Amino acid sequence: MSTVNKDRDRDQTEISKSASGKLYLHNQIMSDGVRRYLPSKPPALSSPGVESAAAAAAAAAAAARQNSRSEDLLAQIRDLLQAKQLTKARHRHQKEKTQQTASDWILAATVVDRICFFFIAFFFIGGTLVFVIIAVLATLNSLS
Repeated sequence: MSTVNKDRDRDQTEISKSASGKLYLHNQIMSDGVRRYLPSKPPALSSPGVESAAAAAAAAAAAARQNSRSEDLLAQIRDLLQAKQLTKARHRHQKEKTQQTASDWILAATVVDRICFFFIAFFFIGGTLVFVIIAVLATLNSLS
């Protein structure tokens, strides 16, 4: 067992004996920082060897529960992180899709704008030429 795991197990579980003779497991929940006190039954025999064996068994059971709870919490955290990554990926994809659509519409608007410009320019120049030609022809007819 690595020293990191030993330190973690030592930090999470402590066994102490209260003034009334009851054993208490002090499980420190590392994820939320709250210390929980779980009372356990006092040992049947009062000999020191049985008491320490019962305390060790209780500590092992508490460590197993804590380990199971920690694994569950880690699994939930992993699932939340995966959901966050999927959400970010969907958002990024949607944003890229929106930008591509906007870019396509800008291109279409530019094309329509150019077509309208040439259409209006053609009619403006054509109308001006027709007006000038009619004015010149009217002047020539009035002189003759």
